[in-house]
Amino acid sequence: MSGFLVDDKSWAVCELAVEAGHWYAGKEILIPSGKVERISYEDSTVFVSLTKADIQRTAEHQVVQAGA
Repeated sequence: MSGFLVDDKSWAVCELAVEAGHWYAGKEILIPSGKVERISYEDSTVFVSLTKADIQRTAEHQVVQAGA
């Protein structure tokens, strides 16, 4: 996780900025907070309820759309 976006009214975390991983050349994308299953700080890994295809079809710095 390299950052996050916060709603300016409720201060809730809306999206996490994450690096897609070694299998996709370090592309940074935005993951909706509702798609985060857990974060392992020990392993520096964010576990999400998205498919690899969902992530691959997302342009860098864009929000992942599940099943789009």
